[in-house]
Amino acid sequence: MTKAPHRTAQLTARWRWLSFGVRAEDTATQVRKIVQVNAGVWLLIGTVLIFNALFWLIGNEALIQSGLWQWPVMLAAPTVWWLNARRHLHAARWLMILLAMVDCLLAVAGGQGTASTVHVYFLLFAVMTPTLFAVEEWPATLILVVTNLGMFLALQFGHWPAHPAFALLDAHTQAMMIQSMVVSCVLILILMTMLTEIAAADNENRLIRLAETDPLTGLPNRRQFRQALEAEGSRMAREGGSFVLGVFDLDHFKRVNDEWGHDAGDQALVHIGHVVQGQLRAYDLVARTGGEEFVLLLPHTDLAEARLVVERIRQALEKDPFTYSGQARVITVSIGLALVSDAATMDQRLRQADEAMYQAKHEGRNRVCCAP
Repeated sequence: MTKAPHRTAQLTARWRWLSFGVRAEDTATQVRKIVQVNAGVWLLIGTVLIFNALFWLIGNEALIQSGLWQWPVMLAAPTVWWLNARRHLHAARWLMILLAMVDCLLAVAGGQGTASTVHVYFLLFAVMTPTLFAVEEWPATLILVVTNLGMFLALQFGHWPAHPAFALLDAHTQAMMIQSMVVSCVLILILMTMLTEIAAADNENRLIRLAETDPLTGLPNRRQFRQALEAEGSRMAREGGSFVLGVFDLDHFKRVNDEWGHDAGDQALVHIGHVVQGQLRAYDLVARTGGEEFVLLLPHTDLAEARLVVERIRQALEKDPFTYSGQARVITVSIGLALVSDAATMDQRLRQADEAMYQAKHEGRNRVCCAP
């Protein structure tokens, strides 16, 4: 049974900690950019904390001082989340990159100089900038890429002297520092790439769900119903058996729209979908195919069993009135059923279920009729 999607968020629960600023109306690209920027903040904070811990373990004055100089940037980094949450998305991207650049400069000036090759991070920032900014923000991307490349080259060939205490490190520790800078850059790049791919896959899945879901009720739409119908037909052709198709329509639905307004009509459709879903078996499917018309797919079912299922639906709707603005109204349905025992006749039997539904209406509504 398909559940209604959450329309107030575009990220799955595992991305909640990266979703500052995400809104339901955002495009997949906007969501991905926001997630990347938020993740960049986490990586900045994590990198500073990890290297500070490493510096204290080594116990070198130059490294410890360098790490302490980076703390103001780390403490300011959550401002990026604040900007994203208030939808200052362009400013958040700029601030993310600028904080990273300042952090790197503070590490250089605070004690490491260029001796530890910490300035290699400027290459990382140059590579990451195009992934954080949208295509239409190409001027900002170009400025930041060129600036970061320039900073790296200036430091690489100009050299910045390290704190005198850095020279007290033995050759092995100095080599380890150089390697750790390069390795950390590669790891950050890998993590950001993986995040980009996962976020893109999540958004692609979301778009697929939206394409197969009725936006009002959250039920499967005609497209998803047709896919399920074809799959059930293929299963039946292989394994035998039968299934039942149902079509039902709301009785006197126009009165709801005319007397209470179209908003009430929309909410009534949502109410119907919720009640019907609650009465179906786990493997049944209900879809909204348009207006106030719905279809049912009841796999592994004969007509007698299907009648029990839809009678349960009909009675549940009678017992659960639709309420709007303090007023209650019982909304009933007329249901037509057709047994399918040959996959080649699926479309024909669906039409006959529709005809049976109209027969139920002609016989007085709020009842079930079966196609011969």
